[in-house]
Amino acid sequence: SGLAHMLAISGLHMALFAGSVYALLRPLAAMISRLVLRRDVRKPSALISLAAATGYLSLSGAGVATQRAYIMLAIFFLAILLDRPAITMRNVLWAALLVLLWQPYAVLQAGFQMSFSAVMALVAVYEAWRQRDTLYVRWERMSLMQQILRRFWRYASALFVTSLIAGSVTGFIAIVRFQQVGTFGLPANLLAMPLFGTLIMPMAPLSLLLMPVGLEKPILYLMQTGIERVLAVAGYFTALTGALW
Repeated sequence: SGLAHMLAISGLHMALFAGSVYALLRPLAAMISRLVLRRDVRKPSALISLAAATGYLSLSGAGVATQRAYIMLAIFFLAILLDRPAITMRNVLWAALLVLLWQPYAVLQAGFQMSFSAVMALVAVYEAWRQRDTLYVRWERMSLMQQILRRFWRYASALFVTSLIAGSVTGFIAIVRFQQVGTFGLPANLLAMPLFGTLIMPMAPLSLLLMPVGLEKPILYLMQTGIERVLAVAGYFTALTGALW
């Protein structure tokens, strides 16, 4: 179905897990007036999120794709600590260099090739897109409904572009390495990724936060619902004629 990348603990999982921790910590820190008025709350949030990512790395078994994701994420949070731009091609280069210094043979593995090719393509496109993005210059002139619709459009278009770019690059490598590719990978990702990014991965750190007080069951139910819907999407596209080319 083109959704097997969800099973590989790599950049997607690491970014959503640690990013969810970061997204939860920032508003919590902002509630403490003394802290938010005297300190940049992004920096302690980044440190705690990096610690969470380190724990996730150890739990995952630290495969090559996970190492790459962790190194890139560590560079991302380090950039926040140093007040530097976080998402750049230079960070991809550092991640590749560190992984290859640790495991030089990884360059021959399909996981390394798919992982870095997808990230390089995405960073290149979004670096160019960010330079031309003028939405927030016009933000204050929009009505509330226009802002909501614009945010929805940005999410949908970004999801489409991300799925198209990553799917095209990794699909080419899949053809070369495995002589096969999922024909309906793009529409499957367009349906499954919003579920993965809202009902599955963010619920994992949230459930961990609520476990000490026994309130994790509703969150885990949402996570289960998301997983079941993703499996339904995968099953639907796999059953179509010509699903594997």
